[in-house]
Amino acid sequence: MSRGILKKAVAVFSCLSFIAALFSCSSEAGTGTVNQKKEMVIAASSFMLEGGSSADNVKLHWNAVEDAAGYTLTRSDGVELISKTRTLTNVLFYDDYGIGDNTYTYTVKAFNSNKVQIASANVTASKGTVTDAVNTFNNSPTVETGVTSLIRKSTLVFDGVYYSYSIGRNGGENVNFIEYTSADGENWDEGRVVVTGDKETYPAAFYDEDLASCKLESTCITSHNGQIVIWSHYEEYGSTYTKACVYCAAGTPGGDFKGYGAYQPQGNASRDLTFFEDDDGRGYLISATLGTMYMYRLSSDWTVVDDSFECVTIQENEWREAPCMIHHDGWYYLFSSRQNGWLPTAGQYISSKTLQGLSGQTGQAIGSKNTFGSQSGGVVKIGNQYAMMANRWSGGWEVPDPVLKELGLWSAQRMLPITLKDGYAFYDFYSTVKYDCEQGVMVPVQRGKIVSYLGDTGLSSTAASGCDGKYAVDGNWIDSKFYRGSDYDFDFVVNLGSKYNISGVDISFYTLQGSEAYCTYNIYGKENASDASWTLIKDCSSNVMMNFNTWVFEPTETAYKYIKIDILGEKRACTNGSNAPHSTVNGSWCTGLYEVQVYGQ
Repeated sequence: MSRGILKKAVAVFSCLSFIAALFSCSSEAGTGTVNQKKEMVIAASSFMLEGGSSADNVKLHWNAVEDAAGYTLTRSDGVELISKTRTLTNVLFYDDYGIGDNTYTYTVKAFNSNKVQIASANVTASKGTVTDAVNTFNNSPTVETGVTSLIRKSTLVFDGVYYSYSIGRNGGENVNFIEYTSADGENWDEGRVVVTGDKETYPAAFYDEDLASCKLESTCITSHNGQIVIWSHYEEYGSTYTKACVYCAAGTPGGDFKGYGAYQPQGNASRDLTFFEDDDGRGYLISATLGTMYMYRLSSDWTVVDDSFECVTIQENEWREAPCMIHHDGWYYLFSSRQNGWLPTAGQYISSKTLQGLSGQTGQAIGSKNTFGSQSGGVVKIGNQYAMMANRWSGGWEVPDPVLKELGLWSAQRMLPITLKDGYAFYDFYSTVKYDCEQGVMVPVQRGKIVSYLGDTGLSSTAASGCDGKYAVDGNWIDSKFYRGSDYDFDFVVNLGSKYNISGVDISFYTLQGSEAYCTYNIYGKENASDASWTLIKDCSSNVMMNFNTWVFEPTETAYKYIKIDILGEKRACTNGSNAPHSTVNGSWCTGLYEVQVYGQ
């Protein structure tokens, strides 16, 4: 079975299962009943460093424990990786580099302000298996490198013939479903229209008047009992979103298709949607309307909503969209994006051991405050692991991504490897991800060690009240605590502890949803605190990227101990009231740093 997920109006992408697990891990902590998560879980995943040849680095995540004043992290060889001297409640991450051929058990403990242990968890990890992954997904594209797409063959294969499907138009308002065939999964024919809203041009296709003057988004393509089944969010042609219907078309590969109509399932408006197949072969639709998501069971042939099954209400009035669900190790995970138009938004997930248990669950933050400059999208399965394919709808931003704009692209994706454990989910940003569908390999690649982690920020500008600089180097991208100076013109300085050749910097800027702004700034380095001047590493004085900024460059020739982010000013990224787009704001209310990660060698 294969399925494609299309949010808004871009090309369909098909989800494939193609990659083997990269590490072995097991964990245990506390007890739990059905739908009750363990009090504490630690998860591990392996990754490579840029220029390395082995995935012998381990990224560790654990969940926040209520009333914890801090956490300790120890390794089975007796090494204390995080001690009780670090009483930051939001330190929930650690990178362990260069473990070689060793297998380690990591133990994380939460303690309260009296240093009394209140929870603990273990995980065992070893280095990941690396083979020759021939493809690289670039999460930090430039005009020179271009934008990459996930490369994989269609899994819609019948009698030795590969099939693929897309949505097209004939230069007008009418929608067509187009079927393509291939003998090798790589070279495709010109395609044939199988369902159309234009019977005069395509008399051989099934004519469906619902496809005359309409648009389809969030398209999901799957196969069931030898049939192709296609579900879409259905709207009238144009910029309005008043129809809010679901639409299904289905048929035999290489044969006849037909449409099953456009309607609001069980009387509910339906916009962004996803398809999900459970282990028992039942099919479900999960769709978003204004404020709330609903889950519907489908008929046995997956072509219509089964009205005998009352829909499940999910995240009521939490304003989520772009749902995508997976089932892993007994847990259902539903990922979603905040409803915020085309702009980057905060990703969330909910989890349950039963489908009905998803009702009443409150969204949990994941990734970063703005999904690393994207929106939560579809999930591809990678062996026994997964990756979030986050969407960057740049063409819908008031100030588009300059790289995508120069390349003539309306949108692009970022591939964010996901780690799952006992109902908890985490995903991370890597500059590149190596993978090969045929070999079943995926290896995240980090551009260097994170050398700013828990660094001293005492040389930064005077902080605004409650905005301690330590929160910007704790490795926590989703915590609401941030650093900013007492005015819009400020700088942030981190002492790396030792000297490093700097190979990149990632910054998550404060985001006020609805009043997004971007910062202009420069990145400097200094070898010693006593040096009279700073050396410019990266000129970002013309930056127009809001919230998450990522910079990749060749390692600096000079090794620096101090890194400074010098904020020059802020500009509004969106029209808001009487304020003109791109207007200078220069107000401390809209600026700040959630997180800064400096990479070095």
